[in-house]
Amino acid sequence: DIGRANKMFKVERAGSMREFYKSSLLLSKYIRHTICEKKQSIWIAQRNGRTKDGIDRTEPGLIKMLMLSGEKGKFKQSLLDLDIVPMSVSYEWEPCDFLKAKELYESKDKRYIKKPGEDLNSILTGILQPKGRVHIHLGKPIGIEDLASIKDDDQPALIQTTSRILDERIRRGYKLWPNNHAAYDILHEKTGMSAHYTMEEMSKLSAHIADTTSQIPDPARQEIRNIMLRIYAGPLN
Repeated sequence: DIGRANKMFKVERAGSMREFYKSSLLLSKYIRHTICEKKQSIWIAQRNGRTKDGIDRTEPGLIKMLMLSGEKGKFKQSLLDLDIVPMSVSYEWEPCDFLKAKELYESKDKRYIKKPGEDLNSILTGILQPKGRVHIHLGKPIGIEDLASIKDDDQPALIQTTSRILDERIRRGYKLWPNNHAAYDILHEKTGMSAHYTMEEMSKLSAHIADTTSQIPDPARQEIRNIMLRIYAGPLN
């Protein structure tokens, strides 16, 4: 299947605390074995779920999970051994823009409950929908100089610092497309970003959002439209 063909692995997040710990330890060992023993790279999202505003933020629990399989008490070295590289992926067209906007709209006044098959639909949409140009940026790896001032056994400080550095480097690696600038100006009813897009590009973005939301009745349509614009404008905020 698609998952196996791309060497995907499953991250378990359900179950009791004991089951969660066991699955996290197993995953941590697998990642460490793949990187340190097999000398192969792996990619893992920095948090559960998909970003809704264009800006992902690292889940501290992920960094803690990576430490589980390292030598006891040597948390700093256990991170450095993994040679963590922040990666930024920037799409010209966000393939799940409408799905994200709709979820944000429906969850603004109540807890959002996913429908059966919704995650799979999001994955397939993300794979199959046009993305336009795609930019991948590999940032500076987490190195000894980044963690030099932190004691090897100070796990909380190492988690906090590593998460912050990853967020900063991932954000710096974003590629801004004309859609990002055009969305910002449309949203704020300004023209301050007009040097970064053409009127044709702005019209194309507006038409895409209008077509995507055409079946949604007002006032929801206008709100979802604005959320979609905020998704595209997010990296500029």
